[in-house]
Amino acid sequence: MSYPSCMKRASFNEMVRALPTDKVKRALAILQEIYQRHPMTQEVWVSFNQFARPNLNIQVVHWWNGTDYQKYLAGMQEMNLAGKDRFDAAGIAFA
Repeated sequence: MSYPSCMKRASFNEMVRALPTDKVKRALAILQEIYQRHPMTQEVWVSFNQFARPNLNIQVVHWWNGTDYQKYLAGMQEMNLAGKDRFDAAGIAFA
């Protein structure tokens, strides 16, 4: 799969290892929903990718449909803050 005209970034979110499985699944769904719904998202992959000492790691690989870096930063901040708000409301804690 190739997306030559867009930016691709990966971010890693560490969550508390003691988080119950249902909350990990909820966190994955929240991130998928937020990133997928953004109008500049071309593609997004969200994965619980590892047990990191002493936390859990969620990886987000996101293809931004554009090359304007300032708009990219603003869009990523918007999505990340939305994720933080939704995690807080769901009782999902970051490490």
